[in-house]
Amino acid sequence: MTAKRSLSPLRPLSTSEVSISQVSPGGKRRHLNSVNDDSLMSLSLPSPSASPIHSSTDSSETSNLPLLLSIIKNTPRGELSHLHAFLLNFLKRDILLGLPLEISIVILSQLDKGDLVHCMMVCKQWNLLINNTPELWKRLIFRDSLITSAEEFERDYAALEQNGTKRVNIPKQMYKLRYTVLKRWMDPTFTPHRQVLEGPDLNVITCLQFDNEKIAAGSNSCQILIYNTQSGELIHTLLGHTGGVWAMKFYGDILASGSTDRTVRIWNTRTGKCTHIFKGHTSTVRCLEIVQPQRIGTDVQGNPIMFPEEPMLVSGSRDATLYLWKLPINDSDSEAPWEFDVGENPYFVNVLKGHLASVRTVTAYANLVISGSYDSTVRVWDISTCECKYTLEGHSDRIYSVVYDPHRHRCYSASVDNTVRIWDLETGECLHILEGHQILVGLVTASRNALVSAAADSTVRVWDQDTGHARVVFRGHSGAITCVVNDDFKVVSGSQGMLKLWDVQTGKFVRDLVEGVDGSVWQVCIDWKRCVSAVQRGDVTVLEVLDFTKVTNYVNRKKCMVLEHYNPEDRKEYAKHWLKQTQVYGKAVREYLDEEDATADVDTALKLILNV
Repeated sequence: MTAKRSLSPLRPLSTSEVSISQVSPGGKRRHLNSVNDDSLMSLSLPSPSASPIHSSTDSSETSNLPLLLSIIKNTPRGELSHLHAFLLNFLKRDILLGLPLEISIVILSQLDKGDLVHCMMVCKQWNLLINNTPELWKRLIFRDSLITSAEEFERDYAALEQNGTKRVNIPKQMYKLRYTVLKRWMDPTFTPHRQVLEGPDLNVITCLQFDNEKIAAGSNSCQILIYNTQSGELIHTLLGHTGGVWAMKFYGDILASGSTDRTVRIWNTRTGKCTHIFKGHTSTVRCLEIVQPQRIGTDVQGNPIMFPEEPMLVSGSRDATLYLWKLPINDSDSEAPWEFDVGENPYFVNVLKGHLASVRTVTAYANLVISGSYDSTVRVWDISTCECKYTLEGHSDRIYSVVYDPHRHRCYSASVDNTVRIWDLETGECLHILEGHQILVGLVTASRNALVSAAADSTVRVWDQDTGHARVVFRGHSGAITCVVNDDFKVVSGSQGMLKLWDVQTGKFVRDLVEGVDGSVWQVCIDWKRCVSAVQRGDVTVLEVLDFTKVTNYVNRKKCMVLEHYNPEDRKEYAKHWLKQTQVYGKAVREYLDEEDATADVDTALKLILNV
């Protein structure tokens, strides 16, 4: 048996151990041991900091390549194996940690969330880099459209910071929460927390808006209801209009409303008081919009130019005019409302005249106001000069809805002529006519990457804003669409007895958001975590609030199936214990369960809380 020669660990060779041979012109090999230590040490070496990839290997007077090749040729194979392993490890470079942080962030921000998770598992250093780089997660939040405005990002950031979250972790936590909630929206098996808000004498809800603190609902019964978003408590009932409220918008604690009584009223939602009454319109105030300050350029010093400097209000009426007002924001604590005629009103700015029929819809951004009228035209106004910039003609019937797209500087209009049009606000030209609906298009809405129209033909259509091509048609409603909202991920649409959720990305139906509705779905609003809808159940109209950030642990269809095997009394006791265990004491459920002999009511209560 031949003994295997053990290989000694690789160690640096001294110059005295190097045996180098050279073939003489006569063909004889001679050793170059005559090369002394000093001459070897005098050979130049590459910089220790230089990457082997970038080190020069060209033939120059200072190149070490001939010497290295000679050494390798005279080195035993076993030691070459060690050398090979050493060089492989030596030549490895971390493609992320070896780069400037800014470049690493740019590279990582091109990956999706799944790839980032894989990168975090490569090594501890990569994990630390990804977890502790807030700028990376901020980029991802905006890239994936989980947040679309700087104001919204700053608001969420401040909330998490106030809750004690470390700053370095805040953007990642924001991404994680938003993504988790989005997945819940799109999971038909997830049941969000549900609140039902009732109010006095609600009939038709004509306008609806909410934020994280309050929900405002205007009705045709002359009143506006203000609820606490978190608790569902009715905070204020705003009384003062003598006709139905058909338009409403709020800005912070200031709410503006327009009515069939031809007035615009300003309210303080914190106190519930009316602070100002604006007169001037001679017919129903049908629409209004609050114009918030926006950056429109920079001055010579590079400072942002904002317009308007303070929030403004524009109201549109059936008298074919639009009125422009300053929004009162600094004197909202007066005891009695200030009531002005136009000539005496310090908040009145101007009247925008030009439409020949009722102004049905209005939107605004910075210095632009866009109005749609029953005269079949869309007008674009520059409120810095109060002049009409464009009259957009092409529709053959009344305009019901207009939307401005700040990302493309375009507007979209929906008409009774069954079409949607895309207008270029640089030139005033119609870029695309979107055809496909079979009857009047009453609603149009848009996000950064989705244009949505809804019509009386019971369909909802999603369009490509750039090409005008239809991306998907949502079918499933049995009647005219009464309300629709969307973002880049989802569309929520309502009709008689239905409120449906659709996936914009896949073009598929996801779920019914409300059940047991036998009347109209009047209005719907969404943000990233909530859906608020005004629905009619029998003769009563209620607001339903779905919160996808709250996990309703007790809602489980399997448990409901188990309960069906209990006798009525046991079922009642189990339900009481169940609700107590999960600390859920809904008003309606308590009323059901407190009845002594209410077997049928218990069944109804269980179905109510279990959503089955």
